Amino acid sequence: MSKAVSFTAHELLSDGTFGTAQYEYVRSAEKQIQVLRNSELHLTLDGDYAIVKTLRCGICSTDLARHFLPYPLPQIIGHEVVVSLVDSDSAVGGDASEENAADVGVDGSRTARLGVVEINDSHLSHGCGSSSGCAYCRTDTGIPSQCPERITFGINQWPGGMAPYVIVPLGNLIPIPRDTLSVTSAVLIEPFAAALHGVRCSQPRAGDSVAVLGAGRLGLLTIAALVAFRGSASAQEASPASSLAGGDDPVKQYGSASPRPFSITAIVRTMAHAAEATRLGADRVVLSSSASPIAESFDVVFDTSGSPDGFDAALRLARREVHLKSTHGQPVLGLQHLTELVVDEMAVVNFDLDALEFAWSGHAGDRRHRLDAVSATNLPSTTHTAPSNPNVLVSSSVDAAVVAQIESTGRKVYRFALADGSADSVAQYDRWIESGEGRDRLAQSGSPFPRFDLVVVTNEAEIDAVMRPNPVHDRSLLRTRGAFLIASRSADEPSPSLSSEASLLQRLAEKRLNIRSSRCGEFRVAIEALTSSEHGIQVARNLERLVTHQFPLSKLPEAFQTAQSRVAQDGSKVIKVVLDCAL
Repeated sequence: MSKAVSFTAHELLSDGTFGTAQYEYVRSAEKQIQVLRNSELHLTLDGDYAIVKTLRCGICSTDLARHFLPYPLPQIIGHEVVVSLVDSDSAVGGDASEENAADVGVDGSRTARLGVVEINDSHLSHGCGSSSGCAYCRTDTGIPSQCPERITFGINQWPGGMAPYVIVPLGNLIPIPRDTLSVTSAVLIEPFAAALHGVRCSQPRAGDSVAVLGAGRLGLLTIAALVAFRGSASAQEASPASSLAGGDDPVKQYGSASPRPFSITAIVRTMAHAAEATRLGADRVVLSSSASPIAESFDVVFDTSGSPDGFDAALRLARREVHLKSTHGQPVLGLQHLTELVVDEMAVVNFDLDALEFAWSGHAGDRRHRLDAVSATNLPSTTHTAPSNPNVLVSSSVDAAVVAQIESTGRKVYRFALADGSADSVAQYDRWIESGEGRDRLAQSGSPFPRFDLVVVTNEAEIDAVMRPNPVHDRSLLRTRGAFLIASRSADEPSPSLSSEASLLQRLAEKRLNIRSSRCGEFRVAIEALTSSEHGIQVARNLERLVTHQFPLSKLPEAFQTAQSRVAQDGSKVIKVVLDCAL
């Protein structure tokens, strides 16, 4: 490929409609690509990038709601892409010879070498994770999807995949093993990885009853992810007492194994959704409506409904955990920042000594400790000479006995109040951390990220204050993949105002119910799940049928309109719409 490509692209405008602009991607230096828009410099990207051809791009709910997000428009959007690794302007993914280009892919087309693109462009994307000084891009902690300096494919700055060419960081370009996945299956890797990430975080146990609430695109993908996990070697090995599903390598988890005995129930509203859920592997389907609420309950409920009513139903149906996979930007049961909690991948957990060992299951950076392991083996929190989650922020409203329990474990306790008084306010802690003094102090104590590891609260207002302590930025005082712990209130604290509706924390405390949330998943793990066994290959084949409509790139506005509908103009059911971007 030449050092520059030019094309006309559809751009999403701030009113949700599309316009067109002339784009040119120019390699201006070995490690620099310039983006020209209508012949004017629009963006400069410094680092290890390649320019590659786009083959397919899926349209997802984030794309449909992109004009509501707080990032500038117009922009080329789209992040669920499959690209060709044969004809790029950089050597990527191994040999890109014409001999490879002649290979016939599993779907019968000359797909040659396919690749998919991780959507977060971070320091780690350019091979400088640990040397960058960014805690989120260190190779040992490894949460580049939460890097505060990242840009996001088709969402924030980085031009997206609804175009004939894309610019890709070499570290984000993941080859698809040849003769495994078709182009149609590969275009679903990004949303499937997100769904599988959620399943691996919650890790259903043997004997669990698991429900998926909502059978739209995300709900169906979550069912497929549960089926893939249930048939994996990691699921066979995982138990409440295991240190991490799949051992040391989260990618090499998906060999041949007998299905793990947890049940999967899809909660749907229509028979059409019921049929799709069953085809993807749900053991049973429950039809739900406001007129006939469900009477039974489940150990774990994955809420993919994207609505406050759906979340409320999930809280009612779950016995142990609600995993929140979708957001809606609306306040729920007294909590203003539920969406932000999901974006930052945080949890809300009932307090006890075991909860102080909280860790994010199923992630390479969280292997030292795991809440389930401690609970199952009855190990005291003092087992570790250096405690996990060493820095704990505690509200002044929390009972003194709880504070004493935390301090007895050797953890450092910091106190806060919603207003200046006996404890520092959240605004003071924000200034302390942002100045650098707090970041250094917390890091010296052993926190992997420059924030508090746990925050102990008694009400929703305290969660909201900690989540967004400063309107100038969007950084929480609680670290990514940390947890809010719900504790008992001090006797000196006034009781919350009475309401006919129980608050979120009241409902969680009454049922000893926990909330987890998750965002992006690891592509390599998802590809392994779909390619390493006959079980996974069958899941991949089932996923293909979720793609109900394909349009040429030139008809992007029409494709977008179809994706916004449940039924296309020809009367056919709409699940997943994909653009054919090949020239």
